[in-house]
Amino acid sequence: MGNLKFGGSNGFQTLLYYKFIASKQHDAASIAQKMGVSVDSVYRWVRGDRAMPVDRIPDLVNATGDLEFLEYLTEKCGFSLVPQIKDRATFKIFAQLVNVFQSAMSANESAPGNQNIGGNRATDASFKFLRRRQAKQAEPIKEN
Repeated sequence: MGNLKFGGSNGFQTLLYYKFIASKQHDAASIAQKMGVSVDSVYRWVRGDRAMPVDRIPDLVNATGDLEFLEYLTEKCGFSLVPQIKDRATFKIFAQLVNVFQSAMSANESAPGNQNIGGNRATDASFKFLRRRQAKQAEPIKEN
C-alpha cells in the first residue's frame, strides 16, 4: 500500500494535528491501542514525521469514529460521503434532498451570468454518486 506523503502544509496531516494536538478531540494512546499500533507511530503521523500508510486510514476512522478524515479524502476526489440509509422514511428524505439540490443547481446554471457555477466536474460527479447510492439503496430498505 502507498503512503500519504505529508509535509508541513499537507492538509491531511494538518487535520490529524488539529484533531489530536490542537483541539484534543482524540487521545493518541487510546486510538493507538484500538488501531493496534504504537503510540509513537500515531504521534509520528500526527506530527508529519512519517507518512501514514493509506491502508491505516480505515483503522483510524474506525478507532476514532471521526468521518472527517474520510470526508477530507473524498472531497479531494470530488465526492461527498453519503450516510447509509436504513429505513424508508430516511430514504424518502434523502431522495427529496437530492432532487432539491439538483433542481437548485440546474436553475443556477441556467440563470443569466451563472453558466459556470453548476457545470463543474466535482458537482456532476457528486450527483452521479448520490444517484447511484440512491438507486442502490432503493430496494433493500424495509418498512419498520
